[in-house]
Amino acid sequence: MPIFEYLCLACGKPFEKLQKSAAEDAPPCPACGSTEVKREFSSFAAKAAASSHSGCSGGG
Repeated sequence: MPIFEYLCLACGKPFEKLQKSAAEDAPPCPACGSTEVKREFSSFAAKAAASSHSGCSGGG
């Protein structure tokens, strides 16, 4: 299961949530309980994708 990163729009606290898929509803903020949250772009996913392409050789 992937970990999704969220930002609470009510209190501004970032948090992470382990979820089955991106299609699931966003969880409430654990700090304030607000359901006004926004999924953030995961920096881990960006770094992992970039590093997997940078050292790739073109043949076999």
